[in-house]
Amino acid sequence: MSQSDQKLQIAEQKTIVFYDDELVAVRAESGEVYVSMRQMCDALHLNLSGQLQRIERTAVLERGYRAGDIQTGGGRREVKLLKLNVVPLWLATISTKSIKSDELRERLEKYQTEAAQVLWEAFQTG
Repeated sequence: MSQSDQKLQIAEQKTIVFYDDELVAVRAESGEVYVSMRQMCDALHLNLSGQLQRIERTAVLERGYRAGDIQTGGGRREVKLLKLNVVPLWLATISTKSIKSDELRERLEKYQTEAAQVLWEAFQTG
């Protein structure tokens, strides 16, 4: 069984607004923070399936990849989650040069430089 098949036990869930995008992040019972891949891909106009395949082909990314159940408006739903400490690495694998839209390129660059910090800060207390 791969790590991505092991369901994450979630202790806390938050929705974080980042440049007008709503991202779902969770804290696992272990204390580690993960982000929903669907919201990240939707915000960046990336194909979710293709990005999940990219993660599964990269050992260091795959080690931070899990499934977990989050609360949605329609009830609990299983989603794919990426551990926050590897989010910058995943984002760095996406070439901004191949993006034709200036707006999307700028958005991706903001995510590459700021998203992990903002998501991490959302789970800090005090």
